This record gives sequence, C-alpha cells and structure tokens, in this order.
Amino acid sequence: MPGSVLLDPPPPRLSDAHGGGRGRSDDGRRDDGGGGGSGEPSLPINNARLLTILGLIASTMLFSGLFGAFVMLQGAAKEWPRNGIPELPGRLWVNTLLVLGSSAALVVAHVAQRRGRAGLFRLGLVAALAGALGFVAMQSWIWRSLVASGFALATPTTDNEMGRFYMLTGAHFLHALVGSLLLLVTTIRALRGTPLPRLSVAVDVTAIVWHFVGAAWLAVWMLLTS
Repeated sequence: MPGSVLLDPPPPRLSDAHGGGRGRSDDGRRDDGGGGGSGEPSLPINNARLLTILGLIASTMLFSGLFGAFVMLQGAAKEWPRNGIPELPGRLWVNTLLVLGSSAALVVAHVAQRRGRAGLFRLGLVAALAGALGFVAMQSWIWRSLVASGFALATPTTDNEMGRFYMLTGAHFLHALVGSLLLLVTTIRALRGTPLPRLSVAVDVTAIVWHFVGAAWLAVWMLLTS
C-alpha cells in the first residue's frame, strides 16, 4: 500500500530453533547445543571415555591373539600340562574373588556417585582399591611360587609353553596395574573432597578399565584351569 513500510520478520532464536536452549551436561558443564554456538550437535560421548573404549578394543584384539596361541598349544599337546610342568597353584580362585569383589565395590561407588551419596561413594572406592591391590599382590606371589617350583621362562623343556603363559598373564597384569593406578588416583581425589560432578569422567573411565580387567581375568582363569 502507498505510504506503508514493510518490515522483515525477526530471525528465529537459536534456543527456539534447537528446541530448548542451554542446559548442563552430566559433567556439570554448560551445554550450548554443541559446536561452540555453530548449531552443530555435540558428540554423544566424552573424549576421554571414547579414547578409553578404543584402547580397550585394541586390548581385546591383543588378548584374542594370546588366547588363540595358548589354545593351539593345548590342542597340539598329547597331555596337559606336559611332563615336567608343575600344575598351577590352586589359589587362583582367590584372585578371582578379589577382582570380582573389587568390581562389585566399584559398581556401588559408581551408583553412589551418580546419586550424590558422597560417603558411600568414597567407601566403595576404598573397597575397590583394596581388592585391586590385593589382586596385584596375589598375582605377584603366584609368579614367584611358579618360578620357585621350576615353572620358569628360561627352562629349556618348557620354553614355548612358558613363553605363551607369561605373555598372557603378563599382558593382563599390565592392564591390572593401569586399572589399579586409575583407582588409586580417583580414590585420592575423592578422599580429598573433590566435588562429585567433577569426578564423573574419572569414575567412568576407571570403571570401564577395571571392569575390563575383571572380565579379562575371568577368561584367563577359565583358560588356565580348563
């Protein structure tokens, strides 16, 4: 119409376009919808958690190869264990109880952390750490017992078998050490009074690694005692 002024409609707000605007993530950080304000969705998983999962996928491939080599050695042997090879100590079940108990305590701590129960969270972490350290100590004792019984890598008649045995248990022992270290650091941070939301990523990563250690040990234990 003559004399009228046409105005462009106002652009839609980002909060309306993306359904609700800003919030907070599980870790207590502000969530702007991802992409630093560019409107792109954020990743569904934290980088630390993602890298941990990818690393454990590689570890699974490693253990698969070691398990396969050990099974092939068992299948090729006429008798198992072969002559001159001492049997494994019957106390391996103690290691199994320790790692299972430690994982159970970590589950309790994990749930308590998500529900904001700081006291139960710290108690669960301390129990999980005690089980982890006990597992590492028992594994070291078992190795010393085997070496004292002649179950040594340098024994000429057992070189092939012992090499694969120590590669398998040694790989698991290294993973147990890493898991124990993560538990130790997380427990120290919790006992020093770090707020529970700030420990979210640390607890998640520690739980992923330690539960993998427990599952891997169950597979190793069943393989060695079969």
